[in-house]
Amino acid sequence: MQSTITNIEAKGQWTGQFGTMYSFKVTFQNDETLEVNAKTETPPYQVGDVVDYEVTKAGKFGKQGKIKKAETISSPSGGNDIDRQLLIVRQSCLKAAVECNPSGDPANIILRAEIFTQWVMTGVYGQETNNEQPF
Repeated sequence: MQSTITNIEAKGQWTGQFGTMYSFKVTFQNDETLEVNAKTETPPYQVGDVVDYEVTKAGKFGKQGKIKKAETISSPSGGNDIDRQLLIVRQSCLKAAVECNPSGDPANIILRAEIFTQWVMTGVYGQETNNEQPF
């Protein structure tokens, strides 16, 4: 899940097999609360951070889990609106398109990569917009 941290409350420390651990009660914008542990007295995230979190245990004493800062990539315009997964898929599909025809025309390689990307992301194979076949 992904949400913004609205509150962090220190809950003490304890020593275990990984050394001293610090417990925190973290509340998210979606009203979920999670108890997490960190290796430092100050957690690596703060109020206002957008994080990915996972509930690993839920019981009568609440939910426990893991938190990490959400991964984002800035767009050229300075925003964080580019979907990381789409970038990874595009990069992989571009590599595959080049491997199909290493000395091919760049426009056809890009067209082939976009066709591969569309299929990976949607499961749909679209029609080319021109009469040239990139294969």
